[in-house]
Amino acid sequence: MKNPKIKLALLLWAMGMAGVLSLWTAPPPLDPQTEAILKQLYSDEQIRLLILVNPTLMLTLAVVMGVIGYDRAGYSLPLLEKWAGLRKEMAHVKRIVSAALVGGALAALITAILYRFTAEGLPEADRALSLPVRLLYGGLTEEIIMRFGAMTVMTVLLAKAAGGYKPWVYHAAVWISAFLFAIGHLPAASRWAGELTPDLIFYVLGGNTLAGAIFGLLYYRYGLESAILAHMTAHVFLFGLRYI
Repeated sequence: MKNPKIKLALLLWAMGMAGVLSLWTAPPPLDPQTEAILKQLYSDEQIRLLILVNPTLMLTLAVVMGVIGYDRAGYSLPLLEKWAGLRKEMAHVKRIVSAALVGGALAALITAILYRFTAEGLPEADRALSLPVRLLYGGLTEEIIMRFGAMTVMTVLLAKAAGGYKPWVYHAAVWISAFLFAIGHLPAASRWAGELTPDLIFYVLGGNTLAGAIFGLLYYRYGLESAILAHMTAHVFLFGLRYI
C-alpha cells in the first residue's frame, strides 16, 4: 500500500474491531424493558449485531479523526508507525513497555482502592465480563476511541483556541478526555446496578477519570501503544483480584 497513513488507519481499525467483535460474547448491556421490546422484533443474534453498530461507528470516526490530527498535535504511535512505514528509527520498546506496566499497575491500584470503599455492591454482571472482552474492547477499542480519537481532537481544538500547542493544552486534553471516558461508563453501570447511587457514581467517575488520565499521559509521553498496554495491564490486575 502506497499511502502509509491509510495503512496505519486500517491497522488501527482492525485492532479496534477485534474489541468491538468481542462484545458478541458479553451480556447485552440492556435494561430488561428495552431487551423485552427488542426481543419482540429481533432474534438474539440480531440484537447482538445491533449492539455492535454504535461502537463500530465511534471507532471508525476516531480512527479517521485521529489519523488526520495525531501528528499535527505531536502525538505518536512509535511501533505502529514503524510498521506502517511512517517512521524510520526503531522505537524504544523497553521504555514504552516499562512506562505502561507502571501506569497500568497504578491505575489498577487506584481502581481497587475506590472499589473497596465505595462500590462493593457493583453487581456480578460487570464482574462477569471475560478477560478477552476487557483486554480487547477496553485495552484496544476504548484507547483508540478515547485517546487516539477524542484526546487528539481535543488537543487540536484547544490548541487553536490557545494560539498554539502550549503545555497546558495537552494536560487539559488529558483530563477532559479522561472525564469523558468516565462518563461513558455511567450508562452501563446504571443498567447493571439498577440505579446510580452516589457511591457508585463516585467510583465510576473517580476511578475511570484517574485511570483515563494515566492512560492519556502515557499517550502524550510515550505513544498510543503504551496507553493500550497500560489499560490491558490494569485489567489483568483487576480481573485477577476480582475487584471489578
